[in-house]
Amino acid sequence: MTRKQDRYNIINPELVQEIDDLRGSIESRGLEKCISQIYTNIRDMTAEETSELDEDNIRNHLGDSTRLKSTLHNFKCGMQYALDHFEGDFRLDLLQDVAGKVEPSQSTIHGYAEYRQLSATLSNLDYIAPSPSSIPSELNKLYKFIQESGFHPLEEASILYFHLARIQPFREGNKRTATIMMDTTLNYHGYPAVSINPNDKDSFLSLFRSAINGYRQSMSQGERLSRYTVSNEEKSLFNWFTNKVLHKLTLTEHNLNNLDNWVIELDTKYPGAEFTAEKAMRGHFRKHNGDHPYQTNLDRRKHQLRINGNITYATIKKILSDIKGLKFTIYDKRDL
Repeated sequence: MTRKQDRYNIINPELVQEIDDLRGSIESRGLEKCISQIYTNIRDMTAEETSELDEDNIRNHLGDSTRLKSTLHNFKCGMQYALDHFEGDFRLDLLQDVAGKVEPSQSTIHGYAEYRQLSATLSNLDYIAPSPSSIPSELNKLYKFIQESGFHPLEEASILYFHLARIQPFREGNKRTATIMMDTTLNYHGYPAVSINPNDKDSFLSLFRSAINGYRQSMSQGERLSRYTVSNEEKSLFNWFTNKVLHKLTLTEHNLNNLDNWVIELDTKYPGAEFTAEKAMRGHFRKHNGDHPYQTNLDRRKHQLRINGNITYATIKKILSDIKGLKFTIYDKRDL
């Protein structure tokens, strides 16, 4: 790899390739509904971890379970709003809308959060954020950087988190808002959400502090924000986040591998019985499966019902035996 290529790469290209290969392998299994549920579960875990570790929540409301529940609820509202309104490109209006959902106390009558008017610090990092007057220009530089650089989604997601957490645009909820913008970008492009869990906190703070120092040093030389001015310290943080994506994908693959996988040969004179069989299986999962992933696929041409989910042979037999005029044979697909 040439020196120029090394400067161009913000995240280790071998790591990016490993992630994209694994994602492709997962998607090729045709279990979209299962994957979607697993990703939803990961986002819920992200919401809990991010809310519990939020410094504003810990510092101002220590021991207040009501505040924690409210923080979690607002985070989920902000995440859902972002998922519903994100169209593939980072937008400053969406950022403000999400921040207003995350911290309703700073929301205007129109629902969005205005930029802070006071100075901001991150005391555990001995860091003073950009002045209130410079927030619009800082965000515009970030917007332009994202739009002009042709980033891989993994790069863009990490860059968004770092710079939004660094700029601290709002009075409260900046890291929660940054997490939502990062995870919404990942979700849009088919990657699972990531977060900073309690075991990560010290490692994250060390990397984040180094990344800020690296950014400051790079910008002190009068360089404009570009691929070629991203410091090695920033890259270390971005690779750390990207490794978390790999971990979540590996967890997704593990969950898919652990699902029961059944193929049911259907034999009936009544075409409607096949649909009844699939409907009955879906009804069972909705009633008994909670947030566990499952998927049913009826192939009418082959007269087969395929089931992926946590369900036993005996349960399938009991459900299908109640359908009038239906004969069936159940196979464990792993034995075929």
